[in-house]
Amino acid sequence: MKLLAPYLLAGLCFGLGFFLNINWLLGIVGVFVFLLALERTKSLRQMMLGAYLTWFISLAFSVSIFWSVYPIEWIDLGLGKLEILVVGGQWLVTALVLASGGIVFSLLYWPITKYAKAQYGFILFPLVWILSEVSQSFIYSIFALGPGGSVNIFNSVGYLGYLIGNNEALLQLANWGGVYILSAVGALLGYSLWCLFKKVPLSRFRFIGVSLIVILLTLETIVSFSAKSHPTPIHNKTVAVIDTSFGGAEFYQIADLASYQIKQINEAIKTALMTEADFIILPEDTGLTPVGESAEMFYRKFRFVNGDPVVTVIDNSKARTKQGEGVMRAFIYDGIGKKVWEVDKQYLAPVGEYLPHTYDKVLRSVGFEEQVNKLNIMLSLRPGPNASQTTVPAYQPGILFCFEALNPISVRRLLQDRDMDFIAHPISHAWFNNSKLLERHLDMMLRIQALWNDVTIISAGNMVEGKVYNKDGTIFKPEVIKSGEYWRLKLVSI
Repeated sequence: MKLLAPYLLAGLCFGLGFFLNINWLLGIVGVFVFLLALERTKSLRQMMLGAYLTWFISLAFSVSIFWSVYPIEWIDLGLGKLEILVVGGQWLVTALVLASGGIVFSLLYWPITKYAKAQYGFILFPLVWILSEVSQSFIYSIFALGPGGSVNIFNSVGYLGYLIGNNEALLQLANWGGVYILSAVGALLGYSLWCLFKKVPLSRFRFIGVSLIVILLTLETIVSFSAKSHPTPIHNKTVAVIDTSFGGAEFYQIADLASYQIKQINEAIKTALMTEADFIILPEDTGLTPVGESAEMFYRKFRFVNGDPVVTVIDNSKARTKQGEGVMRAFIYDGIGKKVWEVDKQYLAPVGEYLPHTYDKVLRSVGFEEQVNKLNIMLSLRPGPNASQTTVPAYQPGILFCFEALNPISVRRLLQDRDMDFIAHPISHAWFNNSKLLERHLDMMLRIQALWNDVTIISAGNMVEGKVYNKDGTIFKPEVIKSGEYWRLKLVSI
């Protein structure tokens, strides 16, 4: 137990970092404590057990967003009080699988402790750390394989870089490699402290450690003071952002819910049209574009009813392919070219948009066959055929779907497809009961991606506030100019 105590402490440092405002400092201290634990480890088996424990504790905190799903209001599974066990099981299993990164770390780092020269540690330790984080994403994707999943390295929840990025000065380093470079910097700073601890007297180590913290805090203050949260308009365009509140127990009790939701959306769009904005962005899964009706036919009706406006409306709704598969599709209704551009979501959320094979088999084996059948009907989305955005004109924004923000290279891939002035990010947190932890996680992910790729990201949210993620990594929250019963309208100049 004494051997595992430092590993446990390191995990707590990382985990608490996802909850507390001093998270970047806890990230660096966590690496330092983790290295102290490694130093006391005598075998590969011990290192694997200790590192796995550190990873698990850390990730148990960072994936605790799953607890916000409880109570489940969007579907009646007939589980009663057992609901909490299902939610807790999803949280526990996700943390256990992602913690496999600790085992990968041990397998890579153990030979280094035995055969590599000490001075190479400044390069090898951060490198092994990054490879371990990427490996946990890879292993999780295998675990989450299902009809809507694929093998990938996209799920970056719990990466050290998301803690380090909370220091505004260190965040600027994301320019050179996004969350990956921030993870490397956090590992390097922790490794440097550990080397100092071993080589200098304790009193001098304390002085150096405190000095480093003071320097980082000072730099953070300077960067924060000089940053501008309001975007500087350079394209002479206006974006209307529509946020909605389609969720919660009261909303789901509304009679003829689908029709009422469309009525609310149309009301919000008509209000946005009066602002003469160049773009209107809707949240995820609005249902504006009817399933089964061609988008071209719908757009002709829209133009006729609304006077053929020269505005781009970006809808994000469920659709069906020619083969009958359900997809999440972005419809870009182009008021300039008078065309409809369609883009399909490729990275789907496990147990949110499809049910992984492992969950299906395990839940059936313990007697939840009826509930699994319900979930398979409800969670039946697939990656759609319209994967590329290369054919969309450069004057239209790129589309970053909700869950795709977890992929650290998603924005970079978009920008490789074509030029764009900004990226539209339709999102929905309807299942997460207004989770502030989830919102804070995603804010950091999007700040880093906007900074790394030098592009503005504008989100429109359902059950979450739409925001602007500026090229310098700052966040701008537009003011609400009009509102209805379940919608709010904001304007952004870009």
